[in-house]
Amino acid sequence: MHEAKESSVYVGEIASAVEAILEGRGENRKVEPREVGPRLGLLGLVTEERNAKGIRLVLTEEVSRRVHEVAYDFSVPSIQHGRKRCPHCGGASAEEVVSKWDAFQKE
Repeated sequence: MHEAKESSVYVGEIASAVEAILEGRGENRKVEPREVGPRLGLLGLVTEERNAKGIRLVLTEEVSRRVHEVAYDFSVPSIQHGRKRCPHCGGASAEEVVSKWDAFQKE
């Protein structure tokens, strides 16, 4: 979210990013956009209808806030350090992150 130079991202681009992350973790598998789209919805991220390029997620302030919430909920390491000028980073204490993670595990 911090380095976004575009106002939207296509689900296919997100799938490619997921593949790169998995590869960095030693897992070599193909991630299809049709796998990613429904998961975005489960995370509370609403995509737009398909156009000629595919399905896209518009990077609004609300989407940015939700991505940060999800990152905190899943204890994403990079979110722990935050960005100084980001209004969404650094909002949760370590105790809040652990508490959210524990609640998620119980669901």
